[in-house]
Formats: sequence, structure tokens, C-alpha cells
Amino acid sequence: MTPLVQIPSDPAPQPSPTPSDRRGTSNFVQEEASLRRGIPLQRLLAGGMRYADAIALHSAADSGIEWADAGAWLGDRNLRLAQAASSAESQRDCLRFASACLRFGQLSLVRDTDRKKQLSHRKTQSFAEAASLDRPVTERHEIEWRQGRLCGWLMRPSIISARSVVIIIGGFDGWCEEHYLAATQLVGRGMSVLLLDGPGQGDSRLFHDLYFDRDFYEAFSTAATHLRTRCAMDRVGIWGNSLGGCLAAKTAALDHQFDALCVNGGTARPLDLPERHPRFFDKIEAFVGTSDRVRLLAIMQALDLHLDSAEIRCPLLQLHGVPDSVFKLGDARVIHDRALSTDKTLMLWDDGDHCLYNHWEERNMCAADWFAARLGNKPIHAN
Repeated sequence: MTPLVQIPSDPAPQPSPTPSDRRGTSNFVQEEASLRRGIPLQRLLAGGMRYADAIALHSAADSGIEWADAGAWLGDRNLRLAQAASSAESQRDCLRFASACLRFGQLSLVRDTDRKKQLSHRKTQSFAEAASLDRPVTERHEIEWRQGRLCGWLMRPSIISARSVVIIIGGFDGWCEEHYLAATQLVGRGMSVLLLDGPGQGDSRLFHDLYFDRDFYEAFSTAATHLRTRCAMDRVGIWGNSLGGCLAAKTAALDHQFDALCVNGGTARPLDLPERHPRFFDKIEAFVGTSDRVRLLAIMQALDLHLDSAEIRCPLLQLHGVPDSVFKLGDARVIHDRALSTDKTLMLWDDGDHCLYNHWEERNMCAADWFAARLGNKPIHAN
């Protein structure tokens, strides 16, 4: 019996996926162990999955079911629940649960295969259907940049501050919908949020061929300009998670139009991760769009923030876990210590894992309160 058990609210239960033919092989065991480490239960919950689905995804992997197959099966079940829902609220929630299952399912596929694109497209479609049920509606934005488009979602509050907005970005995985729950905390405090896939990330990479390079910061600067000129925003913050914390910090150092910066789980030297874990270069190759190791190393070396941190002038909040094994605290705190911001705060969790997934609720509240204090103004009722 597989762990993907049926539930009574499913209007048309489907058979569980069968275990993989690769089950028991060393490659399968290593892959599944790596996925459980990189995508622990707390990250699944922070990224929008419901508890039962998160447990089922990990249990399915333990039973030899391919991670992507389990994620797709769970996503399909949530889509059936959405279709059968008797209220718009339940329909919207189930659509977002479906999107989260599909999103985390495709994370196991490092290369940009047709299967990955299919699951990612369905992820976006499910999120879009949920977005149409938000009040105010969550808007899809595709911002022209270079030869493609930067993809994201603009969430607006019903009661807004004086046109303040925070851009939220992820890291190597970089699927912007993962940060929806963090965005709701900002929206609840009267700020708008742009969840954004930058170059090398999410839909911007998969469907618009925008890959990461040394000039990545121009993409985030373009997004900020878009928000100011096309969306009537007058104060723009940026919040980066994991590698995205490094990208946000580098962007704020090179472009002083940003009014506040939050670095969650970031580092001043990202190259340290693949140096310690060479298998991680597979993910970087997809991120950059090349297997040329010389070029990869040059791009990663250019991300070093030991000197550029001194160019950060805007208010800075840095969040980190002391035992973070992905980006070590020693390299991370360089950003805070060298920044020239007169308003800067370093918050440390003694038991915090990478990106503080095990404290995601507190993390989101702390960051939202901090941004509200620096970007928020007298509330204005939206029309």
C-alpha cells in the first residue's frame, strides 16, 4: 500500500503512482535523500503546501515513488477538490494547494525538460485561477527585459499605504509563488508585493529563456522602474531569500533606488556552496544556461559581496540561522557588518535552519513589521 491514500472529500479518487523502476538503485536513493534535505517538511509548509500533502510527498519518496510523480498526483487531487468546492474561498485555497504540489514536484527535475515545463505550466495556471479569486485580484505581470519577460504576481491590499511595494525573490530554485505566504503578511500591513522570477528563475527562465549572468541586477532594477512608472508605486523594497538574499543585496549596492532591503538566509560568497557540494553545479548550470565551467565560476565569483556590501546604504534587515549548513553564518554576516546603512539589523535564530524554514511564521511577521515601519505610511482606502 502506498502512502498516497484516498480522502473522503475527493470526488473522483485516482490510483496512486506506482514505485519507480529505479527504486533501490544508488542514484535513486541519493536523489531522494538530497530532495528531503533540500525540501524538508518545514519548507513545504512555508511554501504553501498543506500539512497532509507535505507528509504524503515525503512518504511517497520513502516508498520509492518518483518525487515529481507524487507532486503531480497530489496537485491533481487538489484540482479535483477545487472543482468540487462549494465556495469561492475553498476553491481558491485548493487551487493554491494544487499549485504548491505541482511546484514542489517539478523541483526534482533539475534540467529544463518537457516534463518540468508541463508541471510548471500547470503550477502557474493553478495559481492564476486562484489569483483571479483574490480580492483585490492578484495581477499577473510580465515585464519586458532583454529578449524575454520577467514573470511575477502583483498583490495589492484593500487598504494600502502610500504606494509602497516589496519585491520578493527566491534563490537557485527561484519559483516566486513559493513566497506567497510571506507576501500575505506584507499585504496585511498595507503594502503591495511583487513576487518575481528573476533571470535564471521560474517562468522567466523556462518560458522566456532569460538566464542568469553578471548583469542580473538590471532585471530587478527594471522591475522596480516598472512598479514606479506603470503601477504608481513611490517606495520600493526588496526581499531576497537564500541565494536571492545575495542577489537582492548586490542589487541594492549597485542601484540606490531601493528604499529597504531584507536578506533572508543569504551569503556574501555563494560559490562556497558548490565548492563544498560539487553536485550542486548541476543546478547552477540550469540557472545560468550553460555547462561551461569556466563561465559558471566567473559568474559565481562576480557575486562575491565582500567589497560591494559597503555600497549598501538603504535600511537593511538580515535574518539568519546560526547552524545554517547551506550558507554559513560567518560568510552571511559580512553583508550586515560591512553595509554603510545607518539603519541595519541582524536577527539570528540559534536553532534556525536554512532560510529559517523552521521559524517561517515568525520570520515572515518580523520582516513584514520591519518593512511596514520603513515603507508604510498613512493608510489609504483603495477604490
